[in-house]
Amino acid sequence: KAKKQTLLGALALAEEDWPAAEKAMAKGAENGELPALNYFAAARAAQHQQKIAERDSYLTQAQAEPLAKAAALTTRTRYLLQQGELTQARVLLDELEPTSKSKNPVLKIAADLYLAQQDWSALKLILPILAKRHIYPEEKLHTISVQTNVQLVNKAAEQSSNDLDKCWGWFSKSEKTQTDTFVAYLYALCKLQRKDEALKLLSKRLKAEPTAALFDAVAKIATAHDQDIRKTLTKFEQTHENIVNYQECLANLALQTRDFKQAKMHFNHACHISPTRARWLALAQVQEQLGDNMMALQSYRNAAHLND
Repeated sequence: KAKKQTLLGALALAEEDWPAAEKAMAKGAENGELPALNYFAAARAAQHQQKIAERDSYLTQAQAEPLAKAAALTTRTRYLLQQGELTQARVLLDELEPTSKSKNPVLKIAADLYLAQQDWSALKLILPILAKRHIYPEEKLHTISVQTNVQLVNKAAEQSSNDLDKCWGWFSKSEKTQTDTFVAYLYALCKLQRKDEALKLLSKRLKAEPTAALFDAVAKIATAHDQDIRKTLTKFEQTHENIVNYQECLANLALQTRDFKQAKMHFNHACHISPTRARWLALAQVQEQLGDNMMALQSYRNAAHLND
C-alpha cells in the first residue's frame, strides 16, 4: 500500500498536482521503506502550496533518518532563503558549517545567503572553492568576486587606515589590478586622507594602461593643484583623442581651474563622440559661463531629446 501511495505521489508531482502529491507522499511515508524520501517529496509539494508549517513538519520527520539530516537542513535553509527569512536561514546554514568539504548544494546556498545578507567577509572565504567547483558560471563568479572585493575595501575604509592596509594585503596580485577594485582602493585612500598615495598609484597605472575607468577616477581625485597627473594626461592627446572619458576628464579638470574655453572644447568633443543628456547639459552650462547663450540654448535642446 505504501508503494502504491508513493507511486501516486510521484505521478501527482510529475503533473504538478501539489495537494494530491502532498497527501499521497505523506501517506506513503507512514509504512514505507524509505520514509525520508516521501517526506522530502511531501515537503516540496507543501512548499508549492505555501503551506509553511506542514512543510517544516515533513522536513523535521525526514531529519529523523540520520543520513537525511544534512539534506533536510539544506532544504529548509533553501526554503527560508526563498521566503526572505535570512536570519533564520543563517542559523541553519551555520549548523551545516559550509567548508571546502561541503557538497555543492550547501556551497550554493551559502553563497546565495551571504550575498543576500551582504556578508562580504564570509563570501570572500568561500570564493576559491566556489571557483574550483564551478558553482556559478564563470562570468557570474567574476562579477561576485569583484563586488565582494570592492565592498570589503569600502568597509575597511570606514574603519581605519590600518584596516584598509590589512584588507588590501589580503588580495592577490590579479585582484589588486582588477580595475573596479583598484579604483575603489584609490577612493578609499582619499577618504582616509591619503590622496598623495592614491594619485601616485593612479599616475603609474595610467601610464601603463590608460582606461576609461581610470580617466573617470582622475577627474574625481585630482584637484586644481595637482599638476603631475595633468602632465601625464597630455601624453594621450593623440592616442586617446576620440575616447569620450578622456575628453570628459580633461573638461572637468579645466573646470577646476576655471578655464571655461578649454572645458567647452572638451565637452563639445565628448558630445560629438558619444552624446548623452548629462554631457549636453555640462556643455550648455559652460557655454552660458562664456556668455554664448545661443549655443547654450541649442545644447539644452539637444539634451532635452536624450535620456541617459
